This record gives sequence, structure tokens and C-alpha cells, in this order.
Amino acid sequence: MKKFAVILCLFFVGVFFAACNNVELDTSLFKDGDVIFQNKKSKSGDLLAFLSNTKYNNAGILFSRGGKWYVLEAVQPVQLTPLKSWIKEGEDNRYVVKRLKEESTLITPQTLESMKKFNSEFLGKPYDQYYEWSDRAFYSSELIWKIYNRALGIEISQLRVFADFNLADENVKTRLQEVFGNNIPIYEQITTPADIFNSNMLITIVEK
Repeated sequence: MKKFAVILCLFFVGVFFAACNNVELDTSLFKDGDVIFQNKKSKSGDLLAFLSNTKYNNAGILFSRGGKWYVLEAVQPVQLTPLKSWIKEGEDNRYVVKRLKEESTLITPQTLESMKKFNSEFLGKPYDQYYEWSDRAFYSSELIWKIYNRALGIEISQLRVFADFNLADENVKTRLQEVFGNNIPIYEQITTPADIFNSNMLITIVEK
């Protein structure tokens, strides 16, 4: 009897964890070019997320291919990640999808094709661990900003520099030195996940 109880207990534990890991998706509201945000577990120490004190440390752009959804994201290297796999990387499988308020006029078949062109151009580029504003490598919010800027001609968020943060704060200074040593590029242009998430050009479509 005791053995049966243990087996039954293990069965329900297995069912519970399987349910936790199963990502049920309703993608009916998604559109190509939407921006998706998450708090990625493996990026808990991300510098830009720390500096901007944001709830979400990772973001990408949604694209459909062959009836399936993918997230264009800046990891090592820049790649298209299947949506379900991407969501599982996030804390509690939570995510937020946002869209341009003027999506119907800004994202046309022509501009969407342009977004996909830059998508293909940037695939395979390395992850930018030093946050340089160049096309040699990319971090997540930089990738989004540049695709929207070059394909649609808009600035989805205002750019900033490291000097905009409180460099007198010892915690901020320490985190910057961990990445850059004593040569902190205080006037390097950057954009953060928080800048894009809080952009007044975007509206929330889905929040899970």
C-alpha cells in the first residue's frame, strides 16, 4: 500500500511539472513585427536591465514562417528562435507582446519585407556583450531599435548614453566596471529593454 502511495505521488508530481513546462499559445492576435518581452532567467545579471531597473530584461521581434511563429533575438548568435522555446526561457513562461500604435500605416507589405531583409542580414551576428552602437554585434534592444529605424524610418525609443545613469552610485559604477573595467564608454549610444517597453509608440496586445 505504501509503495502504491509513493508511485501515485510521483505520478502527480510528474503531471504537475509537465503542466508547468507546457506552453499553451493563442497566437491569433500576433502580427509580424510585434515586439515581445520577457524576464529571461539566464539574463538575470544583464547590465542594461540593472541600469534601467526594468521588469523585462529580454525582447525580440515576432515573425511567422511556414505557419509557425519565431522570435528574432540577439543571443549568441542573433537567431530566429521558435516562439515556444523562447517563452520557456522566461520566468514562469510570462511574456508581453506590444505593437506600434500606427502599425496599420507603418507596417505595409513593403516595409515588412524590408524588416525581413534586415532580419536576414543580421542573422548570425554575435551577441554584443560590450553594448557598442555598431553592426558588428547586437544586444536585444539594439537589434529591435535598428530594424524599426532602418525598415520603417522611425525611432521607437529615445537613445541615451551611459552618462545618463547615476554614475556616482557605487552599485552602478561597480556594474559598469565589471563589464568595461576602468574605460567606461560613458558617451556610447544605447537603448534598453525598458526604453522600448515604455515607448509611447507601442500599445500592449497580449500580457501573459
